[in-house]
Amino acid sequence: MNRLKAAIMRQYEDDADFHIEVHNPRNTESVELHFRGEKTAKVVGKMAMSAPKDGEMLGGVLVRRNFNYHLMRAHNLSAYTGLSNSVLIQKESIYYNGSTSLLLHNLQQVSGHVILKHIGSKDPSNPTHHIPVFSESVRENVYFAQHITIIEWTSNPVNDMFADRTLVAVLHAQANPIPDKRELCLICFMFYGCYHSNIFGKNAMKWIFSNSGAIFGH
Repeated sequence: MNRLKAAIMRQYEDDADFHIEVHNPRNTESVELHFRGEKTAKVVGKMAMSAPKDGEMLGGVLVRRNFNYHLMRAHNLSAYTGLSNSVLIQKESIYYNGSTSLLLHNLQQVSGHVILKHIGSKDPSNPTHHIPVFSESVRENVYFAQHITIIEWTSNPVNDMFADRTLVAVLHAQANPIPDKRELCLICFMFYGCYHSNIFGKNAMKWIFSNSGAIFGH
């Protein structure tokens, strides 16, 4: 045991950053080891440029190396460690051959207000429509000629959840091709308006338009 202790001491004697103590107790001799419960981390990088206020919470990346803890921003990883920080962009392609309004209706159920952006490109490799959802955390590109929609997002725990909800909305629209309520209301509105205009005159169309919510429940 003495030879093993001496070999271990020689191995670490030139390492100034690593202090080691080797104990070789006798047989049947009890040993008590005391470990500190709290951990101390050194704040480095841009996080250390300003002192935090009393009670302020710090958030960053905690790195453990040789029993030492360092807390830093994610973009400081390459400067203080051998690690690198990268951004992962994920894409998922789904078959969809339904209408635009049906897709928007299902996306609004999970994301709230949704804006459809038409892309006037004649190149078939470019999407025909662009739909940002969840405050543009998830982007959906629709290729109606190819019957494909591509969901794209920057991967993180929150955006991954948003992307799953967007996927569910697209699959629900594809699996449940119910009649589009907006298109039916428009057809009914035009027929109803033209029919009553022929009977009651042109002012009938204005009255129907102002009361369309009560008439069509929309």
